[in-house]
Amino acid sequence: MKIIKKIILFALLLTVIQQFPYIKENYYSQIRIFLYITLGILACIGFFISNQKLARLIWVFFICTMLWFLLMLIFYISGLNLRNPYNSSIDILEPMIPLGMLILSNKFNFDDNEINRFINIYIILVTMMGITNIYFYGIGLEIPKIYIREISKNQVGPILSISSIICYFLFLLSSQIKKRYIKHFYIIFFVIDIICLALIRNRSGLLATFIIIFIFSFLYFRQNKRVKYYITSTLLIVLITLLINPSILKNIFSFFYDSFTANYDILNIDNLSAGRISIYELSIIFLKDNILLGELNSSEYMPGIAHNYLLNKIVKYGLIGSFPLILLYFYLIIFIIKEIMKHIKNNKFIDLSILLILQGIIISFFEYTYPYGPGVSQALSWFLLGYYLFRNYRETKINRHERVWLTS
Repeated sequence: MKIIKKIILFALLLTVIQQFPYIKENYYSQIRIFLYITLGILACIGFFISNQKLARLIWVFFICTMLWFLLMLIFYISGLNLRNPYNSSIDILEPMIPLGMLILSNKFNFDDNEINRFINIYIILVTMMGITNIYFYGIGLEIPKIYIREISKNQVGPILSISSIICYFLFLLSSQIKKRYIKHFYIIFFVIDIICLALIRNRSGLLATFIIIFIFSFLYFRQNKRVKYYITSTLLIVLITLLINPSILKNIFSFFYDSFTANYDILNIDNLSAGRISIYELSIIFLKDNILLGELNSSEYMPGIAHNYLLNKIVKYGLIGSFPLILLYFYLIIFIIKEIMKHIKNNKFIDLSILLILQGIIISFFEYTYPYGPGVSQALSWFLLGYYLFRNYRETKINRHERVWLTS
């Protein structure tokens, strides 16, 4: 069991290692195949051999994935899916990576110490990866006017976003850590990750990160003294800086503003969205006549990709073809909302995994591969969610035994 757990954690680190410039250019495909095969085999072992009970969310995920497979099989046999040259067989495997990660973390009995040590290694590795990409491709500390093609911003970006959210979360919880100096490392890594995220211009990831930070800070500003202390201190520092040297804050604002708007016409919302708005409009017009099966049964295909998860799936497969994925998507949203409300009601911090899945949901409004991809870039979010579900099950089981013992 220990060996399997080490392999799983090492595989998660490989999702970051494969994004280092030299490794990506020479070994990316080999590492990707290794990750898919290794994690797939271990997930099957966990599903069929381990006696650990799966959480309801994972069963819903599993059922929706099987329904999706069944529909895709029917479409392939009927030849519907083969008509569209833009449809890819990779779509069939889309839910498999998050499902596998949920099973792995839910089945193999990881403990808090293992997860905490791993997360610290993960954020250090991500920060090194971000710095290496910026240095290797000569970006410097100035926002590039055009995107750097050599950097896979849609794969590196979500990893940096995940790491920055983790660092911010752990920084606010740092009073629970015996070694007080560690909180300074978290805030340093957070700043570096945010800067790298802005420099590679992963706009959706940067926006989602800011939204998560705002939501988390807003919800706990009044309820939690530690959060209130840190936020108030930060605002005071900003105010003092503004009084001493206003140009510093102006430069910081310009830095992030350029990350979102450089080389775009801010007065043209379609241009600012990189053509997304016009594709959304064309998608809605297309669906008026092809709502049930989308492009599967249409002689015409969309001239571009709708960068929105739900819209993209409905355009490609219609309401009938994408029904399992739509059902799963809304189930996840309802689950996240319920968990957030439960934590607020109990005056507890929202679990980190919930924030990370929420990040993927937010980005899915602007990108079509989220919240499950692209590739294995979101793997850690789903792994931590599975571990969160396992912890809940374990705590419920312990509480049940305690009640039985007390009544007896």
